[in-house]
Amino acid sequence: MTKLQRCPFCGGEPERSDCIGCGYIQIRCTDCGANITQTLATQTLTIEEATLIEKWNRRTD
Repeated sequence: MTKLQRCPFCGGEPERSDCIGCGYIQIRCTDCGANITQTLATQTLTIEEATLIEKWNRRTD
């Protein structure tokens, strides 16, 4: 799995959580609360999690 980069807003530590029954996965900064959520299209996390991590780690130059 790809390592999560620090928060793009404050540099805080990210945490990943999921609720398969609720149908989402989320990455959230433990310091400022910035977050990104991905709704699950299926009951598997593989593709959705990789997409979410890619979005969280994206930075502008």
